Amino acid sequence: MKKFLGLAVGVVLMFGLTQAAQAAFIGNKASKFYFPDSCSYAKMIKKENVVKFKTAAQAVKAGYKASSKCSDKK
Repeated sequence: MKKFLGLAVGVVLMFGLTQAAQAAFIGNKASKFYFPDSCSYAKMIKKENVVKFKTAAQAVKAGYKASSKCSDKK
């Protein structure tokens, strides 16, 4: 029972940390535009140009503009 409880707690912690690390918005250093993470255009950004933001407000504060390619539904 203790092993199961320890495993369950570990899984919950892992899931929580994984979710916290995810970005809701992806910025492009080259263009200075940001996209919702679900946008297909965000997935095409070169790795060296990717900037991750938790909120759209953080992206704007960093000098990025919302792209019109994908709607901001988050």
